[in-house]
Amino acid sequence: MTGQVTPSRWAVEQFGEHAAEVMRHVVTGLARGQKAARLVQVAAEGAGAEDKRAYGSMWATRYHHVVSQFDLASLPGYEPHKPNWP
Repeated sequence: MTGQVTPSRWAVEQFGEHAAEVMRHVVTGLARGQKAARLVQVAAEGAGAEDKRAYGSMWATRYHHVVSQFDLASLPGYEPHKPNWP
């Protein structure tokens, strides 16, 4: 194994001589997207997110902040309702 990845036959058929460049840009874009998602997750965890749900963790975080606020309030008869998360 040489460690070098070459474009598939399909990619060459679709993009011709630019297939390797297209492949490189797709890989770079995916890596950048993953890095950005990780940075967002780190920020979400810093803000109190307790899970790693894609796109939904901040909803859960807001819910947990509201629940904890009511827990601190010690209201008589208060019972938190846990919604069914998808």
